[in-house]
Amino acid sequence: MPLWLRKPVAILTFGMFFVSGILLGSVFVPLTRLVFWNSERRRARVTRFLQFLYPIFCWWMKFVGLIEYQRFVPPKGWPTDGPYVLVSNHPTLIDTLFMLAWMPRLTCVVKGSWYDRFVLRWLMRATNYIPGPGYAGDEEEETPVFDRMVEHLQKGFPLLVFPEGTRAPPDTLLRFRRGGFEAAIRARVPILPVFIGVDNAGLTKGVPLSPRLMTYTFEPMPWTDTRTGEHDARDLCAHYAALYETRHRRYLADRDATSSATASSVSDNLGSRT
Repeated sequence: MPLWLRKPVAILTFGMFFVSGILLGSVFVPLTRLVFWNSERRRARVTRFLQFLYPIFCWWMKFVGLIEYQRFVPPKGWPTDGPYVLVSNHPTLIDTLFMLAWMPRLTCVVKGSWYDRFVLRWLMRATNYIPGPGYAGDEEEETPVFDRMVEHLQKGFPLLVFPEGTRAPPDTLLRFRRGGFEAAIRARVPILPVFIGVDNAGLTKGVPLSPRLMTYTFEPMPWTDTRTGEHDARDLCAHYAALYETRHRRYLADRDATSSATASSVSDNLGSRT
């Protein structure tokens, strides 16, 4: 798909996403208040309904030719029946959607400003997601985000954490922060790591849209059970930072080798025709 066509398709796609958020917040959420009087049940239903919609949005992006991927399936033996911390690198804007779509009951920390914006605030406040820094809510403003994360896990909710804190520039990893690992240790829940690879820059800082199809890969990595033994957050953070750095370098090398082989093959074919 040429870039001149990819741009309007991408604008339409993300426009659909935010319009859906407005409609869900202004129509669906009020209806759930009429059906579910209990706020916890209401939040659970809204969160579950969003998890049903995320795969549809991902499929749509694949259908219109913006991205390519194979659905990630949690490996056998992963303890996903209870609370856990899912950690991942964060190369693009839609990494969160993939993980929320495919991991059982997963929740996340959402930008605090989203809880105050007209576009999404009613929807965000009706979910089990955690408001991040900057949220001015009366009940949350005096509670540090880290404490919210630990309490959230102790209540039985699995949580997505990006140790880098924000999207990384293309082909790089940012320094890992230990907050997510510390939260897992405090709540005594497993740490389940996933490596996300994307073959070209797009939907990231400085590169809003790739001129080419973006192919995603998702790879489980060795997980840690903090429910047994003693664990140190600094050590775990350093361990996974090194693990991800090694995997990231190998991914870039394999990607570049594949690109070079493809370019060489195309050049050879053109040469044989002439």
